[in-house]
Amino acid sequence: MTRYDILVVGGGLAGLTAGLFAARAGRSTLVLEPQVPGGHLLNIQKIEDFPGFPDGVSGFELGPNTQMQAMNNGAEFAMAEIQALARADDAPDGDWLVTTSDEEYQAGAVIVASGSHARALGVPGEDRLIGKGISHCASCDGPLFRGQTVGVAGGGDGAPGGADPG
Repeated sequence: MTRYDILVVGGGLAGLTAGLFAARAGRSTLVLEPQVPGGHLLNIQKIEDFPGFPDGVSGFELGPNTQMQAMNNGAEFAMAEIQALARADDAPDGDWLVTTSDEEYQAGAVIVASGSHARALGVPGEDRLIGKGISHCASCDGPLFRGQTVGVAGGGDGAPGGADPG
């Protein structure tokens, strides 16, 4: 069983950034991600409100670049989904035991940055129309529909408010 100072669960931008800064601080760091690191970023054609990119940046560029920066600072990556997280009974200092289908890891600290996923409505044709009229990112794709009539399903910070607070 391999021990790390810090184990990060999730390889989206938050997990990649946590892995980068943990490794940069000199901590042995492992980032676990069940799919390709980058998360939702990989589906975003242009991010226009990310600091340091005045002309915007594609998620497909930002995700791998952040992973490479983390790796260059010493972070390790493994493609795995955690199955269990518990305090390690026999470990000093209250370490954590992280179990995947292939391996067990021990860590002094665990950062959970497991991300989110868009929920499907379950309406006919939804799957084939993703990216062709159905979007899961209003701030990313909204400008593409400027001046058009649109429908919004959902609420909270995933959809615009319906009432005028003023």
